[in-house]
Parts: sequence; C-alpha cells; structure tokens
Amino acid sequence: MKAKINVLFYLRKSKVNAIGRMPIFQRITVNGQRFDISTGHYVDESKWSSEISRMKGNSEEAHTVNSQLELFKANVYETEKRLFMKEVEITFESFKLEHLGKSERTRTLIPIFQDHNNKIKALIGKEYAPGTLERYVTSLKHTKDFLMWKYNITDIDITKIDHAFVTDYEFYLRTVRNCANLIQETEEGLIGKKILREEFADDLPKEIIERSKMSFDVGSGIRKLVVEYLTQNGKTEKQQLKEIWNNYFSEKIAKNDYFNSYPTFDIAIEKRGINHK
Repeated sequence: MKAKINVLFYLRKSKVNAIGRMPIFQRITVNGQRFDISTGHYVDESKWSSEISRMKGNSEEAHTVNSQLELFKANVYETEKRLFMKEVEITFESFKLEHLGKSERTRTLIPIFQDHNNKIKALIGKEYAPGTLERYVTSLKHTKDFLMWKYNITDIDITKIDHAFVTDYEFYLRTVRNCANLIQETEEGLIGKKILREEFADDLPKEIIERSKMSFDVGSGIRKLVVEYLTQNGKTEKQQLKEIWNNYFSEKIAKNDYFNSYPTFDIAIEKRGINHK
C-alpha cells in the first residue's frame, strides 16, 4: 500500500527568540504519524501566512525563505524515492530514520545466503563434497527466483522474513519448481529453508527456526481454518460438507452413491477433525 505523506510549515510560537521572531518548523506526517524538524529560519509573525505555510509578500527575505522551504519539501519526496528504490517498505519508522540520516544497516537475505555458500566452497574437500555446494548454489538460485516470483524484488530485509514467507517459499518449491517429493525437495530447494533457519537463528522467531516438517496445508494454517469454519455451527466436517454438496448439486447427483460415497475420504475427514479441532 502506498504511504500517505504530507508536509506543512508552521511557526512554533513557544520558541520566540530575543528579537521577537518565531522559528519555522517543518511537520512531516507519514501514514497519520508525524515528526517536526526545525528549518533554522526565524520570521516575524506578521509576515507569515498560516493558510499557505509560507512568508507573505515579494520581499527578498520572503523569496529566500520560501525557496528554502520548497527545498525542504522536495527533500521529503526525495526520501520517499530513495526508500522506494531500495525496495524498503515505507512506514513512519523507516521514513523518519532515512530522512534524518539515521538509517540502520539493513541485513538482507541474498548477501547472507551467498556468504554461507562462499564458506561452504572454502571447505570443499575438507568438510563438504562438491555436490553439497552444487545443491546450495541451486537453492540460492531458487530463492532469488522466488523473490522475483512472489514480490518482484531482488533481495529482502531479513526482518521481513516471517512464517508467511517460509510457507510461501515452500508452496513455490512444490508448485512452480515442481519439487513433488521429499527427496527431490531436499536436493533441489528445501535445503534453502535449512540455510534460512541456520543463518537467521538469531533474527527469526523461534516458531520458524524450530518448525517441524509438515504438509503445506497444516504449516500454513489453511487446514485449521477450514476445519474451524466447517464446524463453527456445531456440525461435523462431514455433515457440513454434505450440506454444501446437496445445495450445489441436483438431487439426482447428490443422492447417487457413485458421486458422494468415498469411505477413504470420509475416514480422512474424521481423522483431520480430531487432529485439528
């Protein structure tokens, strides 16, 4: 979502200087939160227009001050542009840090992943076989491709890596990369998740680092949501699904055992209800 940024200038009347002039402050509002910055200029209150947030008249002083204020305003949108080019989400905190020149050093996924692979390469023949490095290199490629596929970016701040990122990555490997079984996944992609866990152990939530292997529908929480939705009125999943079936198909089809009798499926549904109530 695009950030909403507003800029205005005002006189801070509580800070009148020795000759009765008031300082001009810039107020920057980002998504409803604001911070103020002194422009370093002082003016007489009588020469200030609060309606247009500028000095009145065409005097040389007014021209100079108003030109400076335009530069202050332009710098705000330059900050927005820099964050956009860096592919950093524009929030109040990120904008303020960038605008005040206090940006924290951002740790991103790809350089850390590449550094990991470089260490593996240096240990080939000592602790690792060439095939291990090859799989890590392939996994890095999959990760870069995933970032473009999902977010249309080339790298990502590690603070943005959450449970949704991990499950989306797994979904990508299973579908787009067609990693259909566990062996293929381990060789061609899911080793990347192991790297993510190892490299970001100090930065990611414990539930991600220690998450056990599980199917996508369980790990993503989709199965739990489906079960809760179907059983919210006190009926079993099977009963609710039967109602949905009867509502959407003609009686001739709905009552035909050929279409609606699947014992194995019924058993799976009952077991799923027990495991995910």
